[in-house]
Amino acid sequence: MAGAVTSLRSWRIFFCGQASILIRKEKTQEEFFHTFNVLHQANKQIIISSDKPPRSIPTLTERLRSRFEWGMAIDIQIPDFETRSAIIETKASQAGIELPRETVEYMASNIKTNIRELEGALNQLLAFCEMRGVTPDIQTATGLIGDVRQARPHHLTAKQIIDRTAKHFQIEPKDILSPKRDKHIVVPRQIAMYLLRSELHLSFPKIAIELGRKDHTTAIHSIDKIEKAIKLDYLIREQVADIREKLYA
Repeated sequence: MAGAVTSLRSWRIFFCGQASILIRKEKTQEEFFHTFNVLHQANKQIIISSDKPPRSIPTLTERLRSRFEWGMAIDIQIPDFETRSAIIETKASQAGIELPRETVEYMASNIKTNIRELEGALNQLLAFCEMRGVTPDIQTATGLIGDVRQARPHHLTAKQIIDRTAKHFQIEPKDILSPKRDKHIVVPRQIAMYLLRSELHLSFPKIAIELGRKDHTTAIHSIDKIEKAIKLDYLIREQVADIREKLYA
């Protein structure tokens, strides 16, 4: 242990990625707690990334949660079109390839979910072109990205969205369909309505029917509220993104 502490004190920066996954086990949290203390007492820089804020990681112990909240939290949002384009160009350049601008723009316009999928599509494109001895033009990119899209299920249903939303919030689907107004049910219900609109493109009356409502103005209000919350509330944005990702996993 003494050797490990000495080694830690020699580090200038400590970076931990995907903290919500790494510290699921109690023993891991115990070790991380002591590591954090050693680094903090030595006035080292600690950087921790996670797909959720500390208060939204249910398995996180209170003492770690409080320490994580000591620092400055920065919300890293989904990259916009310009950023996605820059990432594609940079990654391609690192591989020694200069992509046509129209190929870059096509990929940036059609892959918006996350950077991993964007990089995966780019790697697939570059590997395909190298094996076939062809250029990474817009026609090749169109064919490959079409294949990536087809890998996602096209049979997504309203029930799947409602069930997945309920599972994410650890409630029952019947709670979302019920008239209950408890906050821990209202927010999941609003998110389910938002996803029914964004993923299935259902009309407001159809969304109301799917959730057992007679008046579709509730659906309009709920979807509008979540659309605004996504822009301002980190937690809501992450919850929606997490549910959406699992729907297509």
